[in-house]
Order: sequence, then C-alpha cells, then structure tokens
Amino acid sequence: MNKLIYISPFPPSHSYSHKNSALASFSFHLLSNIQHKKITVLADAGEHPEVSDQFSPDITLDRCWKRNHPFVFIQLLLRIRTEKSSQVLVQYEWNVFGSGLWYLIQFPVFLWALKCMKKRVTVVLHGVLLNFAPLSPTFIGLYLLNGMAQLFYKAVSYQSDRVIVLEEKLKSDLVRIGIPSKKVGWIPHGVDTELRSIEKQYARELLNIPRDCFLFVYFGFIADYKAPDILLNQFRTLIDQEEIYLYFVGGKRFHKKHDLYYERFMNQLATCTDRIHFTGYVSKEQIELYLSACDVMVFPHRTLLSSSGPLSLAYTFEKPILLSNQLKGYLESPDFQKALLHTKLNEEYLFYDFTKNHLKEKIYEVYQNMQKLQDFSLAMKQARAWPRVAKMYEKTLRPGE
Repeated sequence: MNKLIYISPFPPSHSYSHKNSALASFSFHLLSNIQHKKITVLADAGEHPEVSDQFSPDITLDRCWKRNHPFVFIQLLLRIRTEKSSQVLVQYEWNVFGSGLWYLIQFPVFLWALKCMKKRVTVVLHGVLLNFAPLSPTFIGLYLLNGMAQLFYKAVSYQSDRVIVLEEKLKSDLVRIGIPSKKVGWIPHGVDTELRSIEKQYARELLNIPRDCFLFVYFGFIADYKAPDILLNQFRTLIDQEEIYLYFVGGKRFHKKHDLYYERFMNQLATCTDRIHFTGYVSKEQIELYLSACDVMVFPHRTLLSSSGPLSLAYTFEKPILLSNQLKGYLESPDFQKALLHTKLNEEYLFYDFTKNHLKEKIYEVYQNMQKLQDFSLAMKQARAWPRVAKMYEKTLRPGE
C-alpha cells in the first residue's frame, strides 16, 4: 500500500485518550492495529509541547495544526505539500477543526484543494445529522438548517473519493439525499479488547459505591443530543427504589465556553437524591473502575447521529446496555443483527422509550435478562475488535478498491 497522510486529533504521549476529542482515542486504536506502511499523522497541536514524534517505526506524528486557528486548513495544505503520498484520510466530526460556521464552510473547500493536488481522499464522518427537529423542535429556521446540512454532506461527498460512516443507518441517510451508494462505505466503530475488567465488588470498594446496589452508568460528554436530562428526570421517579443508583461519568463539551444546556443540567442535578452522582471527566484508570463497577450502561439519546464511543466501551466490558428507541437505527448494521440472532435476544430488551414513565418495569425486565444482555455485548466485542476493524480500513485504502 502507498504512504498515507492521516489527519486527526491524537492523544498526548503515553496516553490513549484526550479529554477534548473522542477522535484522539479512536485514532490511537486504529493506528495501533493497522498494517498500512508509512503513515504520517497530522495532528492538532493543542496544548502539547512536542511538535513531532515517532508513534511507531512506520508512523510519524506531526502536530502541525491548531484548532480554531482562522487558517487551519492552509496550515494543513502547506504541510501536505511536503509529502509525496497520494492518499489522505481525514477523521471528521463537527468542531474538530474549530467551532462555528466558518470551519464547516471551509472543510469542503479544503477537500477540493486536496483534489486539485491529485490526492485520493477518504473522509470518515463521525456524525451525520440531516434532521435537527429532535434537538431544536421549535427552531424557526429548522427547514433551512436541515437543507444546509444536506448541502454540506453532498459537498463533502462530491469532493471526496470515498466517505466512510460508522453505522449502516448513517449510510442509508446519505444515500437517501442522493449521494451514490458506491461512494459511501460502512466500517463499524472498533472495540478495545485489551482493557481489562476489574472485579466488580473491588471496583465499588475503591469508588465508595454500595456493594449491593444496582448501578446504571451514563458515560460521555454531557450533550443535549445524548439526553442526560431525560435520564435524570426518569430516575427521579424511582424515589422508593433505594437499591438503584445512577452515575454520570463524563464532563462538559470542550468546544463550548458557555454551554447553557450543561449549566441547566448541573442545576437539575444539584436538587437530586444522593443516589444520583456526577463525576466529571475521568482518567483511563477511573474509566476501568467505573465501568467494572456498573451493572448496566444507559444511552437515552434523542437522535442517532453517530456511532458511540461509550457504546463500544460497554462492549469492551461486556456490559448490558439500555438504548433509547431513537437508536433503533443500530439494528440496520449487519453485525448488530447477527449478535441478536446469535444470543437469541429479543431486540425489545435493548430499547426503551425514555419519554414514558415505566422505568421501574424496564429495569426489572433488564435484571431478568442480564446474562443474555451480557452475551450480546460479548458478541459485539468480538465482531468489532479493533484488529478486525483495522483490516476493513486496510482494504478500503488499497488503490482501486
């Protein structure tokens, strides 16, 4: 395979995650498993003092661009001009290069410039949202916003040789707005199979969590599309269930200086029972503790706009999951369906309408099916292990495929 230019945030040295971007951890795992020879990673300089580093014998890391710099794409183009590689892979999510409309408008122009430089460009879209109604149902410019989103994804697709999405449902969404099916590929979010679970009771002892409680964990940034406020309101109805605990393990979104949603959520949280806890951002070691201590990981999302890094961690630790009905699009992914068939699990056990007040009954249903739910997560862990996912990227990056 040809030399590859790889554009993404990347963790600081001696770490595999970054508190400001989930793409950093994603890229760490992918590049740790990929067999593509000679890769130059162009990463966000961020707050890291090092400019360049040798990630492995075949992978060079160059922190050459700064997020929110008005000319971030020019920084990248000038650096890319010095590379002889004809292949470029870009890991993309909203706000990765900067906050605001300016950076969204510039991104397709950046891809066009790469095309003019005769580069073969693959863009991995970590989010696809074509309907903003679940997030802004009363917004007067909703139709305009949805139309602009369609134009953005069409422009990205037109200026790329290949677009990769992380769920089959997101591929269907792009094809539905006229993007050719042959141009869009599906590669699932990888699962870390090397993190090791700690004995549950020992983890709870270290975290000062009651030994016999039934513990739910919401993991990740506090974001409106993930609907932690809905989850909080649901758990408030369980006043009489003293054995049920809920932990929010995560923190504020890095790209918002004044996050009104986060502030409202924290105000709500301040009035809650002591069986509902908020940890803030946690280290890798603490992630292992909290996810080892939990019984069920919960995902109350308002809409499906991306594959979920926290969901992949649920698979890592083989934890039962409870998903909102809005995430039923996951059922379109072949490996998800295969895991359901393999474990003989009724799909309804995985999903719940978080706008209803039947959480007590749903928790009982989950409790009665814990083993099957664990088996499902194990099956997904095996199907999406990073070495298998890396091979899918290798195939995509081969010229002519």
